[in-house]
Amino acid sequence: MKRFSIIMLCVLAAVSAVAQTTDTIADLKQADRVLLTRTDSTFHVNVYGSPGNPDYRYSYSVFSGNDAVIEALAMGWDFGFPVKKNKQKRDYKCWVGTGGLHFGFVTALAAPQGMQVDMGASYEIGFEGLKVNRRWGNDVLSVALGFNWKNFRMTGYERFVTDNGRTLLGAYPTDAEPQYSRIKVFSVNFPVEYTRRLKHDWEIGLAAILNVNTYASAETRYRLDGKSEKDFSKNIHQNRVTVDLRGSVRWKSVGAYVKYSPCRVLKQDFGPSFSGLSTGLTLFM
Repeated sequence: MKRFSIIMLCVLAAVSAVAQTTDTIADLKQADRVLLTRTDSTFHVNVYGSPGNPDYRYSYSVFSGNDAVIEALAMGWDFGFPVKKNKQKRDYKCWVGTGGLHFGFVTALAAPQGMQVDMGASYEIGFEGLKVNRRWGNDVLSVALGFNWKNFRMTGYERFVTDNGRTLLGAYPTDAEPQYSRIKVFSVNFPVEYTRRLKHDWEIGLAAILNVNTYASAETRYRLDGKSEKDFSKNIHQNRVTVDLRGSVRWKSVGAYVKYSPCRVLKQDFGPSFSGLSTGLTLFM
């Protein structure tokens, strides 16, 4: 245990005009345990153990009265009270809290020829609403409940066309002015993340994320003969369950991540074969 000193300053005020006094009650070094309790209006301080004498005991009590003020100062030692204001999460072995936000840009991997997803116009956004954490030293394992939106967007001369439940790649109508064509996927996800704490508030993390893709849609917008046109379909047969792999680095509450999605976005035989890769920023994760 760190060397420490405890000075208990007890000031009894407004008691029959008696003058206030300040005394050094004890100067103790390397005690094994200090217990501070209160019974009615009396404070009790008990010290257990001293260097070379584990059986050492020291007790001190003071009556506070209605007008007395008790002040304690501890140097170089954390009393470890069960409840402590402003206690950081890293001081606990297990805690439940909320996660954070993430925002990134998405591209399509292994996409067929003609499917040109514009990463600058494609994005994902999500957050973690509930997070359970378990710490072992500098290592933390967490399980969270989160939500995510992915948007794969093409801005070229190809578009997504839905036909009898299938999503195909096709050209815009003749003389049309393309705006965009996109596939959007909404997921409820369950990240399981391992985090390693480094020096100077840096952290690195690796996560496997189980996605339950509850909704997906395809939308195309363009102008034809001076009018805005829109093609929309929500029956695009997305894969209901997929897995993502994420690596991240964080400093305090700000971080960056790269996420690889090896699973197909759409079911086989119902659309073009492609998966996802995204990179972006995290906040409070």
